[in-house]
Amino acid sequence: MDVGSLLPELLKGFTHFTLGNALMIFAALILIYLAVFKEIEPVLLLPIGFGCLLANIPLAGMTAAEGMTKVLYDAGIKTLSRAWCCSALRDNSGSSAH
Repeated sequence: MDVGSLLPELLKGFTHFTLGNALMIFAALILIYLAVFKEIEPVLLLPIGFGCLLANIPLAGMTAAEGMTKVLYDAGIKTLSRAWCCSALRDNSGSSAH
């Protein structure tokens, strides 16, 4: 990748940067600061802060059709709900025979 093609891609990200993105990134940095330096609930605030930071980077693709949010949904929520549903069906079919 040469510098000539890199500059338009960087400018595209800056043009999509809004005040909302700036405020949410600022809030994310506050949460990360509280977790790391003040040690206030670091197990809770650090992942929330990083998630907020990553989700508000313009054109990062977090919420795209195959973005990180979709991957996490498929790996966690969809898989767990499918496993719960199958185990509930197995439990119900076994209990009706008694």
